Amino acid sequence: LIEESRKHGVSMTSYLTAALVKCIEEVQKKHKPRKAHRPIQIMVPINLRNKFESITLRNFSLYAFAGINPDEEEKPFEKLVKHIAEQIKSQNNKKHLEGLLTTNVGLQKMFIYKIMPLSLKRIVLKISFKFFGEKNSCMTLSNLGEIKFAEAVEKRIENIKVFLTPRRDSPYNIGINSYNGKTYINFTRKGKFKGLEADFFKFLPRPEKMMITGR
Repeated sequence: LIEESRKHGVSMTSYLTAALVKCIEEVQKKHKPRKAHRPIQIMVPINLRNKFESITLRNFSLYAFAGINPDEEEKPFEKLVKHIAEQIKSQNNKKHLEGLLTTNVGLQKMFIYKIMPLSLKRIVLKISFKFFGEKNSCMTLSNLGEIKFAEAVEKRIENIKVFLTPRRDSPYNIGINSYNGKTYINFTRKGKFKGLEADFFKFLPRPEKMMITGR
């Protein structure tokens, strides 16, 4: 995967995101008339620890959004992967992320939000996430990268796999990680439809040692 990504001059995350967009495009072609095609947008988490100092052990991330509109379909994959990489890169810079953080913190400091009862805050957050979190992308692709442990611990660990819970309005998600020379790509989904992951793994380069399992 690293070799294939380098051929296109992009990161592995950008390459896999572009492959996913291409496969979703093909699924739309198979199952929907052209006029019913919808934009394809993937949510890609960005680790803020690489940009800002933090001692928290909680999630410290924001998101980049990468994808295409129906009028951009039929792009050759070589152009699509560059397009996706540029979108992620433009959103993965300190200035852009600082703007998002400032907006989020500013909302929390609003007087009306401060005096709002906790029960009401939960309702507001739930509604906000539904309209501004779930519906702004069709799925999430999260690449945790290479995971390492101390040598004494690694001897006791055979493999590590990352699974993302599917959201209510987003029935598919992908968790990716690398450990001990292997990359694990894990689809989670609601429902029985298996077409997307089948197309995705067919699209990727297939070395002899590649193993696909599922349930």
